[in-house]
Amino acid sequence: MTKTQVFEVKRIELFGERSLKVSGTVTTDGWKNAELIKRSPSPSPSNEFDFVAQSPDGSVPQVITPIEAIYEISPVDIIHSNHFVVYASQNRQEVTINDLPIPEPAALVENF
Repeated sequence: MTKTQVFEVKRIELFGERSLKVSGTVTTDGWKNAELIKRSPSPSPSNEFDFVAQSPDGSVPQVITPIEAIYEISPVDIIHSNHFVVYASQNRQEVTINDLPIPEPAALVENF
């Protein structure tokens, strides 16, 4: 089933050692399977993501509802940039994470 952008990004935070936790809202109850989908590489020096989820089937209450997704940051993401941008249908939020360790080249080889 097709996923669409959630309504709004509320917060981006570092979760654990190497994960981003993104909190946002949707406009109805029943959204599920939220995730961050990495956008195709662009000239931008940022890691860019769409915050998406599967919308509900049928009639559901119209109520602002919280939703979350977690993304595991890869060594390639960190080498590309420590700046992350997350897009929703109504806004975007950005965060620069200065605490992330830069992986050694050998760690990159092990992950491929």
